[in-house]
Amino acid sequence: MHLTGGLRGHRAGSGWMIGPFSAPQGLGEIGGVPDSRVARIAAELGVMAFGVEEISETDPNLPSRIWRPLFGLPQLKHQPADTWGMITSSAHRGGDPAFAMLARYISISIRAAGLQLRNASNEYHRQLFAALSSGQSVGRRFSNVPLSDLHLSFHSLLSEMGSTRDYLAQMAARRVNAPAKIDALNRLTDWLGKRANASAASDPLIAALLQAIDTSGPDPWLHDVGEYRNLFLHREPLGANDHARWLKLTEASSRYGLVLQLTLEIGLRPGNPQTCDGLSRFVDLHNQLCRLADFAATLAPFPAEPPAFVAIGD
Repeated sequence: MHLTGGLRGHRAGSGWMIGPFSAPQGLGEIGGVPDSRVARIAAELGVMAFGVEEISETDPNLPSRIWRPLFGLPQLKHQPADTWGMITSSAHRGGDPAFAMLARYISISIRAAGLQLRNASNEYHRQLFAALSSGQSVGRRFSNVPLSDLHLSFHSLLSEMGSTRDYLAQMAARRVNAPAKIDALNRLTDWLGKRANASAASDPLIAALLQAIDTSGPDPWLHDVGEYRNLFLHREPLGANDHARWLKLTEASSRYGLVLQLTLEIGLRPGNPQTCDGLSRFVDLHNQLCRLADFAATLAPFPAEPPAFVAIGD
């Protein structure tokens, strides 16, 4: 189980061992946490559980790593990537190869975003334990060569989330019969800005997209996805950012001991001098993007039905 800050949980019987935290006898873990209490314990520790990975070593040369993001409440019926994979199959059966391909694009890009979030979390975990093993001081900034791997994971995450956003915008454009060249969110908003097309803004998916990029609203999270991508992929790589080119250990008190976390700071919003932890921020943006993709799936012209097999007797 992946938690923000570089913390981890691993199965032990019917529960989870979660750590590390600093106890009088040294680094420790919380033992035997049942599934029903994970969210509560994580909140007490000041972190959030956001994904689970199951590793099968049936083939030791190519172990299978199955990543499943966690989205909190309300729970989603299926993983959005799986939902859009089902829609892909339904569209093929329904004779619409163009929509099937678009649905496949959404499925692949949103799954890839989740995997890059996992990779970033792996780097947090590695850096956390290296810092603890070397006796790194709490609150003191530090840097090292492997930090580049974390930066690149975040770059890839932002790229994949941006692609998912644009594929969803392409689906929205198709719903209102916009020209085929409207294949990204910025092109969709430009097209909607023309008086003749303004009525298309009432479409449910377009309305959801517009609300999520409205900078006058309380949370223009989808706008921030695009701004982070443009900033860190086109204007200032994370490795050159005054905040993100450093790591830092933080600690907080809990009833289990001192909780030690790794932090990589980024702007709370692009251009905002206030900072926050990069992994926590991107986990939140990824969750919202997945929920938007899940909502968009309810508006697809083909159902998200799991594959069914019929056994035919002799």
